[in-house]
Amino acid sequence: MKKNLIWCEVSCRRCQAVAHFSGWYSPERIKKLKQETKSWREDDDYGILCPDCYEHVTRERELGIR
Repeated sequence: MKKNLIWCEVSCRRCQAVAHFSGWYSPERIKKLKQETKSWREDDDYGILCPDCYEHVTRERELGIR
């Protein structure tokens, strides 16, 4: 019986940065992805953002740019 292969990826919706441990599913990969993206945040307008983009978007909002 063939197994299904599942691609696991976390990417920033603003800059398209991809988490380093993205790849084919394995419990170890999921654990590493969770650790690596612990500081990534979800934004109502953008979705998932890396720390740099989250800071940038927050700064723009504080300045009234967006």
